[in-house]
Amino acid sequence: MPGLEEMSREELMTLSRALLVENARLSERVAVLEKENAELRERVARLERLISRNSGNSGMPPASDDQPGKPQPKARPAGGGKRRPGKQPGAPGSTLAWTDDPDDTVEHFPSGAWRVARTWPGRPIWVSRPVISGSRCR
Repeated sequence: MPGLEEMSREELMTLSRALLVENARLSERVAVLEKENAELRERVARLERLISRNSGNSGMPPASDDQPGKPQPKARPAGGGKRRPGKQPGAPGSTLAWTDDPDDTVEHFPSGAWRVARTWPGRPIWVSRPVISGSRCR
């Protein structure tokens, strides 16, 4: 192909038209490929999310961990990596302490109908529904 300086005006216009048509065709192809790429990215993200789920990080049963193509969940450290329930070491504690001299003491006794719940060999067992409230229950 000769240099652009050596081409006539008609040849340059024909080349320009051909390049515009090729540019439009390539722009359409790029738009189609970008759409396909976005769909594939969403699909890959969904599949990665599904394959990363196991019984350790979701509500799935442990039997579903050994499906073909799924990686096994990582083994948890034996007793070393998990915090114990309750107050953690170093955390400030707060309790309501017992006192030997309370401001007010209210006695509560069981009330209601007594009945024989069942018999133990030779002895009936009497029960009632106690009322539990306040500071003491007897």
